[in-house]
Amino acid sequence: MSFLSATGSSFSSIDASGGDNVFDVTDGGNVFRVHEFTSVGTSTFTVNSLGDNNEIEYVIVGGGGGGGNARGSRGGGGGGAGGYRSSVQGENSGRLSSAENTFTATVGTFNVVVGGGGDGAGSTARPGDNGQDSSFANITSLGGGGGGTGDDNFIRDGGCGGGRGHNPGDPQGKGEPGQGFDGGPNNIDFNPPYIGTSGGGAGEEGGNATSTNSIDPGGDGISSTITGTATFRAGGGAGVGTNGSSVIAQASGGQGGGGSSGTSGANGVDGLGGGGGAAQSAGNEGRGGSGIVILRYLISE
Repeated sequence: MSFLSATGSSFSSIDASGGDNVFDVTDGGNVFRVHEFTSVGTSTFTVNSLGDNNEIEYVIVGGGGGGGNARGSRGGGGGGAGGYRSSVQGENSGRLSSAENTFTATVGTFNVVVGGGGDGAGSTARPGDNGQDSSFANITSLGGGGGGTGDDNFIRDGGCGGGRGHNPGDPQGKGEPGQGFDGGPNNIDFNPPYIGTSGGGAGEEGGNATSTNSIDPGGDGISSTITGTATFRAGGGAGVGTNGSSVIAQASGGQGGGGSSGTSGANGVDGLGGGGGAAQSAGNEGRGGSGIVILRYLISE
């Protein structure tokens, strides 16, 4: 496909198809075509022909982890956000790393997977479920780690780590290098009260229990202008604390779709990969938000 540049010369661009939303944006005086994949599951992106510039920028976010619960009388951990990978130049990739290399297009069809969010912990003594991975070609962002639950000893690692539930001796969920931060490391177990920690985000570690009635929010995600509008994605879910009978500590989710905590936990936001918020009782946790894959390439300079 050929377009006129600002100087009047002809510029040939990639010709491609695929995605739930396809639109053009102007950034820094250049025009880019954006292909946004939001439907959970597998689809395709097809490059029909190449152009003068064959570099594709991407933002890929995994599904967020589900929130944990306090089992009525313990602490619960917030779900970790989906892993975050970006090749948008001048922006950060996950865990505040530098942007990755752009993807060099070739003619052909590439699989695109959008990961769903993980379910909350539910009635059994286990963490929330991890989110599903999202991917484009061979580039994968891991699903977020599920939040810890009041009377289990398990923590979920993921793209971003899940928050700790009850046991102070256990490590928090770990985030994947280059994709996201860990869940909050410092909870409080005073038998009771029990205060969990919040899930990690792409741009910040999950919040800690700061006192017997306070928890810091889920970790913030990372902002990108790949779609033409600055948007935070991959925020962690909030943890919860109880005194054995009622909620005494709750928090907001991280910027980028993280769910808040409380008697019931809020869901992470779909399309942002946010972690689910923790809940006081089983079955009321927030699920993780679905992920997203965004691709863009230059069509006019």
